[in-house]
Amino acid sequence: MLKVLASPRCRVCGARLDTGVPVVECVTGSLVAASFMLSAGPAQAVVLSTVCLVAVTTAAVDMRTYTIPNRLVAGGGAAVAALIAAGLIPPAESLLGAVAGGSLMWVTAVAGRGAMGGGDVKISFVLGALVRWPGVLVALFASFVAAALTAAVLLALRLKKRRDYIPFGPFLAAGALFAAAWGDAMLRWYWGG
Repeated sequence: MLKVLASPRCRVCGARLDTGVPVVECVTGSLVAASFMLSAGPAQAVVLSTVCLVAVTTAAVDMRTYTIPNRLVAGGGAAVAALIAAGLIPPAESLLGAVAGGSLMWVTAVAGRGAMGGGDVKISFVLGALVRWPGVLVALFASFVAAALTAAVLLALRLKKRRDYIPFGPFLAAGALFAAAWGDAMLRWYWGG
């Protein structure tokens, strides 16, 4: 078992796989399983699982390549369209979440003069559509708080310098997961309901 984890190979072609592949697969499988165990019903489980799949893929790719490719954005968009077509998420809330998420990230990218990449903005449209309005506000707030705290720790420990790049995709992914799981409860608490 340890040998398999140390040097994983593709079962079909025998090529070496990155050691991060089994980790990503374990995390994804665990999150999807948790989605089904914690959801109120199958419809909610499918939506939560989709958020998990898009979020984990976004985080893994951005951490590895420092980019969020258009193929990933298109795949996430197709997943949103499928959920809407199946009647699992309300189209109006999804559209409003996409517009709010993407627009707020675009403003942040413009104001930050290159601190955010175009991939961050594009995936924010997708994640916003998945967590919907007003959950997207919780997702973005959680993303920025997590990124700020992580950056502060990395700077304090001198593991990063002020000009070093830290991929934002993992924080967007974490914020989306947080909003999908606890966004409604957070908003009820915040509004005093």
